Amino acid sequence: MLGLCTLSRRVASKELNILVTGGSGFIGHHLIKYLLDRGHQVFNVDIASRKADERVDIRKFEELKKIFEILKPDVVVHLAAIASIPQCEEDVDLCFETNVRGTS
Repeated sequence: MLGLCTLSRRVASKELNILVTGGSGFIGHHLIKYLLDRGHQVFNVDIASRKADERVDIRKFEELKKIFEILKPDVVVHLAAIASIPQCEEDVDLCFETNVRGTS
């Protein structure tokens, strides 16, 4: 695993293929803009995306596996999660599957 300083130097010195999960959320949206402005290739996967080709459920391992095989990302920034406490309290199983198993 790359250390933060090593990763920072690589990001600053060359174009990288970066996969962002949850890139349609507030933080992900701004991160993608930041990375694109610096010349990186950035790909978003988010079940809430307005773009059909980005709409991927991180709980579906086989779909993610295909995306990794196609994109071959240098870096993955994992932001996908259900952040709503009321939603998590209402549907504990869905939140567990997304926020815990979807990150493994």
